Amino acid sequence: MVCEIDRVHKNIEEHKLIDEIIQKFCSATASKVNNSKCLCIKFNPARTADTLYPLLTYGHSERYLGFNFNHMGIQSKVFEINDRLQILMKQNKTISSTLKGRSAILKSYLLSQLTYHLYINHIAESKKMEDAASDYLFSKKWLMSKTRAGCDIDKGGLNFWDLKLRCSAQKAWVYENHLKNYEDSKLNKISSPFTMAWLLEAQKNRLSHIHKTCRKAWQLLFKTKDIPTSHTPTPAFDKQVKLKQLYTRMKDIQNPNWNTFKPTPGQKVLMEKWNCDALPFDKIKNIKLIKGRDLVWRYLLKAIPKRYEDKCIHCKNTRESSEHLFFTCPKMKPKCQLITDIIATEANLGQIKWEEAILKRLDNILIANLIASIMEILWSIRNNLKFNNSKGSITTELVKYKMKIAQETAWNGTLTRINKLIRKSLITKEQENQTNLKKKIIVNLERFSKNWNSPLMQITLPDHLQEYQTLASFFLTRV
Repeated sequence: MVCEIDRVHKNIEEHKLIDEIIQKFCSATASKVNNSKCLCIKFNPARTADTLYPLLTYGHSERYLGFNFNHMGIQSKVFEINDRLQILMKQNKTISSTLKGRSAILKSYLLSQLTYHLYINHIAESKKMEDAASDYLFSKKWLMSKTRAGCDIDKGGLNFWDLKLRCSAQKAWVYENHLKNYEDSKLNKISSPFTMAWLLEAQKNRLSHIHKTCRKAWQLLFKTKDIPTSHTPTPAFDKQVKLKQLYTRMKDIQNPNWNTFKPTPGQKVLMEKWNCDALPFDKIKNIKLIKGRDLVWRYLLKAIPKRYEDKCIHCKNTRESSEHLFFTCPKMKPKCQLITDIIATEANLGQIKWEEAILKRLDNILIANLIASIMEILWSIRNNLKFNNSKGSITTELVKYKMKIAQETAWNGTLTRINKLIRKSLITKEQENQTNLKKKIIVNLERFSKNWNSPLMQITLPDHLQEYQTLASFFLTRV
């Protein structure tokens, strides 16, 4: 068995005394201290120390439990990570990916590297990092306000993090967990070591810097400033709380209306033309084609990347507005209308007019993916002609192919959920649970069939799902 021990001593005499105790323990248990794996750090490098273990060289640091320690204590890596992330953003900046894709990469693979360290550190240069993020996302300054970018996707934003506020939420999360651990320890449950240390600090009314910081963030979040330092408050939540909940609550306190749709002048024009109170951002999730989904989303944002003064690449006469490019160009609209009529007839979608107002029908999944397929092809044709001098054409077969890809993507997701439910039903032995799981499988199949199956496109039911063919009211066919 291998054990790791970290010790903090106020002087060399105490260090030697504890070391003797450890050596006696090793002798009694036939164990041994591996000196080559040990390291001593002096808080005062000027003082000499006679120790059995190697000393950390001044100016260097040692990584332990994910943090770097030197003679000053924990060494913050935030500044180093900040600089590295800004370099990575410049190196990996590309316009070939979608805006939503870059936003996901930014949060999941870049800014997330700061998350672990910001639980005890803070970010001093948040504006510098946000400017670098803007350059990564938009290849220039912010194309939407930071307030709008912080809104959820279905409210016309990017769900972009407020780094300072998120850092404060992390501190509040640490303190909330400390309080929850304390409550658990009363019930004879195991509590974390830092909980007992913080309780002792509170009793002595001598809080460490990190303890003060986390407590202050928690008090600001739950408005409990009047609680004395020596008193340990009760947790604000009954169950384990997620960081996202605290971050959202902090944003609500800072601005109760932060996540409301605030239309731009261009979006107000769309709303007036369509006679609606809001744009259908929440329905864009129905689109399974990644580039098509991004195009529809950017169209509703009024953020299609083009130059205002450019003429249409097809008709050469009219300014290339977003509406002209996708819906009113006399060269492309007749082709799009013909394709729309053919597919609408084959899929029993009724009469559909290819015009800008069709975007109000994103709630119908087949129509939403038809729109995205045509817009994606039109955008590709325009870019190839404009930048590569390569001509292309839009055909019914190509649109059907795109829609088939979207259908298969949706079916793969449905099949994954169904297979997971089947595995659960095989494990459980209770008849009631098996019945409930079977009902969920049927619901998934019926939902998919209602949204995706049509005379135009049908999915063949796999062999292991044939038993549900007669149980569910759907028209999946087997060939």
